[in-house]
Amino acid sequence: MNDAPAPRPVQLHVIHDLGGGSFKWLGDYLGADGERTNLVLRSFAHDTAAGAGISLHEGAAPDAPAIRLWKWTQKIAGAEVSHREYREALEAILREFSVDGIVVSSLIGHSLEVLDTGLPTLVVNHDYFPYCPSINLYFGSICAHCDRHRIADCESGKPRFNAFAGFLPEQRNAVREKFVELIHRPWDAPASVPGYPAPIVDHAAARARALAAFGEIRRASRA
Repeated sequence: MNDAPAPRPVQLHVIHDLGGGSFKWLGDYLGADGERTNLVLRSFAHDTAAGAGISLHEGAAPDAPAIRLWKWTQKIAGAEVSHREYREALEAILREFSVDGIVVSSLIGHSLEVLDTGLPTLVVNHDYFPYCPSINLYFGSICAHCDRHRIADCESGKPRFNAFAGFLPEQRNAVREKFVELIHRPWDAPASVPGYPAPIVDHAAARARALAAFGEIRRASRA
């Protein structure tokens, strides 16, 4: 008779190393989760770059030792749509530690490829980055709208509050647009994952029904 406990699902948490409320939330989450093995993937900042590399930890404490560490030859100013060194390190982590799911608390210093692994991925919005590249939806006043031109004006127009020097307007817009694209694809989620609740909504079927209904409305309006 084999009484060995079943292996626990492995969950990868993605965050920065800047502290604050998201760090506190992560510590509370890990302290309360006794059902999964939780790993923490932090970007770390040197000089003005938000991502000089990443480090992998078995806990959320600021002084938790790194079990793996990577330093980039090409630093990440704020975030990136794609980054070869990041992607290779991420693939190695997912493979070596048999990661089952990903929780993203921050993309500061990371590549958006962490949202596109094919694994169940949850984004926890502690702030507005990278949809708002300046984090707080504020440029002179609370932002009621935002487009490519306003992002460029914001990057150049408030140097005292520019959190990411070197994160240029074209990069900010590319990251923002890719982020929106990636988080609006729930129909690509796996049907079931061991250790995780089954989806309540079949997004692929719901999307197909919605597209069919819109097609009928369009055809009727042209008749």
